[in-house]
Amino acid sequence: MAQGDFSASKLACRIYFFAFVGHNIGLSVYRHQQNDGRYSVESTAWRFRDKLIPWRTESLTRTLNTLNLPLFPLNTVLFPGGPLPLRIFEPRYLDMVSASVKQDKPFGVCLIKRGEEAGHAAEPHTIGTLAKIVDWDQLTDGTLGITARGGERFLVEHYEVQQNQLTVGAVSMIPDDPIVATPAEYSPLIELLRHLLPQAGDLYSDVERDFDNASWLGCRLAEILPIDLPEKQALLELTSPLQRLKSIDEVLHQLRERQPT
Repeated sequence: MAQGDFSASKLACRIYFFAFVGHNIGLSVYRHQQNDGRYSVESTAWRFRDKLIPWRTESLTRTLNTLNLPLFPLNTVLFPGGPLPLRIFEPRYLDMVSASVKQDKPFGVCLIKRGEEAGHAAEPHTIGTLAKIVDWDQLTDGTLGITARGGERFLVEHYEVQQNQLTVGAVSMIPDDPIVATPAEYSPLIELLRHLLPQAGDLYSDVERDFDNASWLGCRLAEILPIDLPEKQALLELTSPLQRLKSIDEVLHQLRERQPT
């Protein structure tokens, strides 16, 4: 595939995407600012299968600067460093992708909180991830296929829906996870991911391996494992790589217990 210019008028209709997704389950969670400037939520936990896991170990911190960003609400959760293949039909997103390629700028991906991918603009969750287009091509059926890579996470301060139903948000960037070595107790998670990555095919062929990085390991497992979407969103919002690994390990433990003997 080669990058270059393309016309949005050649393609239309709706969006399809190919990624690892769970069920479209909505959970209303509202945030409010504490006196120390950090965010907390009224709903304090997500349900991971049959067990409640804390919403966050550390609250996400507001940064001072905001930027305007086109938002792409989807029934998927994009993690930093993760690949996202998309098949684009709708004119609003064709225009967005065209501008992103021409200006070499990312767009934002957010899990849908309410609404649908196609048609009227959906309400997005307030924590999302930058998506940088790394490849694109016009597919045999005349649609536009792109591959994006997850970048930094962001907090949507507020957003508006334009006349063409494209959502544009004012966002502040969330600091990257701290660099933490993967503890020895999570060596089974490393082996699990080593087993899963080849099964993911070419999608992960260009993704740099960093198994000893707890953040990288947790993000790859969270996006590949068949975890429900609200659970994936909760994992995205965690600011502690070790808490993310702990939550994933507990989910896997519950899944193993449910397997027939």
